[in-house]
Amino acid sequence: MMKLLYSKVLKIPEAERNAEVRALIATYGKQVDFVNFDTLEPIVKAL
Repeated sequence: MMKLLYSKVLKIPEAERNAEVRALIATYGKQVDFVNFDTLEPIVKAL
């Protein structure tokens, strides 16, 4: 499914790509982690 999405976004002209599309192209096939531990702090405090 990701391969299909990747193939589709590659066809979008460079000038029309938003940040999400650029990030998908840059990270496709790589292991990525988008966890922001600062946003987890309120949860940790609640526990």
